[in-house]
Order: sequence, then structure tokens, then C-alpha cells
Amino acid sequence: MAVRVPRTRESFDAIADLWQPPGEVEQLLAQALALPPPEPRALCHGDLHFRQLLVDGDRLSGIVDWVDLCRADPGIDLSLVYGLLSPVARAEFLEEYGDVDPASLMRARVLALNLMAVLVHYGHDERNPDVEAEALAGLGRALV
Repeated sequence: MAVRVPRTRESFDAIADLWQPPGEVEQLLAQALALPPPEPRALCHGDLHFRQLLVDGDRLSGIVDWVDLCRADPGIDLSLVYGLLSPVARAEFLEEYGDVDPASLMRARVLALNLMAVLVHYGHDERNPDVEAEALAGLGRALV
């Protein structure tokens, strides 16, 4: 989090004209910054967000772009549940997924905020309103 939190703040600054983080975000980032370093205990995609998913209708059919494959805290890939799923769907997912420690979930949430902010910037710069809108929605979901 010593690296990710400052990057998240930089990502927010880059989209300041498109989105402003609510006040509670700074408290969340401060809590994340106080976390101990993660235990690399899982094989992770490393960059999992909605642009890395292949879907067939309403079914997930694949995951692409494995260039950031790494051994890390599972929270690194659980960021997807914060950026993509509603709070209800997230709770259902995590119930099925099994035990996840609060520190991993905090890391996942911060990474989701960072990735969604980066994707807002990307979608805006590339004039891709669908990516920009989905990433803005992802920011909202990650905060709930």
C-alpha cells in the first residue's frame, strides 16, 4: 500500500475534472496505508478489471492479458469484485469464495479504486464513452 495509495491519489488527480472522490476515500486510503506488507500466497492475474474479461452473452468465457501474472496477496485479483459487482453481488461472491482476511479486502478495494480511476482516464483520453462510463460506475461500486 506504500506504493499503491500514492498511485491511487495520483490517478484521482488525473481525473479531477471528471470525478472527485468523496471525503471518506481519504480515510480509507489512510487505513490502507497502515496495513502491513502483504503475504504473497496466491498466483494472481495482477491486473484484473473489466477490460480483461471476455464474455459470451451474460457468461464469463475467459480472462486475457496475463502479462502481470504474479505471486501476491489474493486481494490483488479480488479488486474485480469491488470494481465490477454491486454490494449484494459482491457479498454473494465472497460468501461462495470463502474466507478472506480484512486486510486483503482493503487492498482489493484500494486497487479497484486505482484501476477504475486509471480506466476513467483511459476511456476519456481514447474517446471511449463506454469504458469511461463503466469505470466511473466502478468507482461508485468500489465505494459502497
